[in-house]
Amino acid sequence: MAAFLYQLGHRDFLLLAGDRGHVTGDLFGQRDRALKTALEAQAACNVIERRVPRHSIAAAQAAVVVALASAPRPTAIVCADDVLACGALWGCDRLGLAVPRDVSIVGFGDSQDARDAEPPLTSLREPIEDVGRAVASSVLARLTGRPAPVTAVSTAKLIVRASTGPAPDAG
Repeated sequence: MAAFLYQLGHRDFLLLAGDRGHVTGDLFGQRDRALKTALEAQAACNVIERRVPRHSIAAAQAAVVVALASAPRPTAIVCADDVLACGALWGCDRLGLAVPRDVSIVGFGDSQDARDAEPPLTSLREPIEDVGRAVASSVLARLTGRPAPVTAVSTAKLIVRASTGPAPDAG
């Protein structure tokens, strides 16, 4: 995802996640570190992070309105899940910003919300079933005293839709 957004010319990023203690906050903490590392490996990237106090579209909208008032204004918003990404869409709409002309938005999960959003959201589809099987297998092995199996989990896939485009200054 980082390489995709970077190739589109984005250099100013907003990472939007739930509060720590909420599943999107905790899980995105791991994603956040990986994404920050990937972006920081690129030249001249600015990455800011905002935590949403309540996991809701309205809270995400409010956080995005505040974050987009900062300078430099992010040209890409990476959200911990598709619910927060929908809130980011609403926040951009409230500010009169067009997605993806002014700001690109991506989410995680490739939910029905991502497909139904206007514009439809670019989202990272995660192999939830594969991850669940691997975790269950590991837990069962430990409960029975066996060594946990080494399990390869398939990689996530970026589903590109209409919410992402070139950074405004990238043409």
